[in-house]
Amino acid sequence: MQPRLTDQRTRVSRFGMVAALLGALLLTALSAAAVGAATFAVTVDHTTDDTNACATTGAMPCSLRDAVAYANTHTGTSDMTTITLPANSNPYALTARVNIQANLTINGGGASVTVINGAAADRIVSIIAGVTVTFNDLTLSNGHATTFAGGGAIYTVGATTLNRCVVSNNTSTRPGGAIASASGTLALNNSVVSNNTAISGGGGVYGNGGSITVTNSQFTANNVTGTLGSPGVPSGSAAGGAIAATSSFSVTGSSFTGNSATGGSSSSGGSGGDAIGGAISATTSFSVTGSSFTGNSATGGLGGTGISGAANGGGLSAAGSGGTVTITAGNFATNTATGTNASSGAISNSGTLTVAATTFTANSAIGPGGGNDATNGSSVMGVASTIRARSR
Repeated sequence: MQPRLTDQRTRVSRFGMVAALLGALLLTALSAAAVGAATFAVTVDHTTDDTNACATTGAMPCSLRDAVAYANTHTGTSDMTTITLPANSNPYALTARVNIQANLTINGGGASVTVINGAAADRIVSIIAGVTVTFNDLTLSNGHATTFAGGGAIYTVGATTLNRCVVSNNTSTRPGGAIASASGTLALNNSVVSNNTAISGGGGVYGNGGSITVTNSQFTANNVTGTLGSPGVPSGSAAGGAIAATSSFSVTGSSFTGNSATGGSSSSGGSGGDAIGGAISATTSFSVTGSSFTGNSATGGLGGTGISGAANGGGLSAAGSGGTVTITAGNFATNTATGTNASSGAISNSGTLTVAATTFTANSAIGPGGGNDATNGSSVMGVASTIRARSR
């Protein structure tokens, strides 16, 4: 019997050793994870665009460019750097774009007192894939993009969020006057996108892949125009004065006022370009809830000796989506579509459109072949909605 007792004690001893080893390995793994999830902080102390040791140390003196460079040295998937931009009566000037390549939060002191100015020299910010970037309480202004990617203020393929921000007076010779988002995610919360301009698509925001979420935000006086035509070269179309999207998006509690899409004009002999969606143009399913569209316009481009371009959806257009568009608790007023074959002053769609608890007031489609003032499309379901005035 004694040998059996010895065997049992040996097995118990071995079990204890294995348990101790596993425990040690677990503690090592947890410690490594804790080390990997590092946080860093840096404060910008002057507004000029220069380079200092801060780019590697995070110590003052520190420019905005330095601070982003410092953040880019922390590339762990769980790393996060926070940059503080204090309120300043002078804008934080940039002479060339900054490239964000790591997880980053930039905190301003308020959109009216923390302004990042691109000096119309370049796009303000580019964001790579796989990173998470948040802008809080600041303004991005006077950026200018000329590359194919577009985005006068921001070009992103990462996960990008703007909270309580203003993005204004940016330009792009490509789609996305203010922001161009490709394959990532973009969220705008309690923000303002205004007075931005682009060519071809998205005077304010252009989404090409990924998703866009807009909540409690304002889009005002953004404009997109089509490319100019010439003999043998057709004029270009213009889509989405405020937003143009080819992938999923949603809008809640927001306003679209005075945005415009204008088709390109032709110098001679050709037709003008089409205008598609004065405020929003989409080729995908989307939803709009509790939002207003006021004084937006889609205007076909002027032809040379040919005809002017068509205009579809003074407020919004889902032409070509073939999907489902849902408008709930909305208000469409004084939106216009003007051009040859003008189609709907308020909403133009080619898929299934559901409209509920929405008011249409004095929207107009003006031109030969003009459509109705409210909605035009293949399938429209209206629930408890009101059309207060009609005009051509």
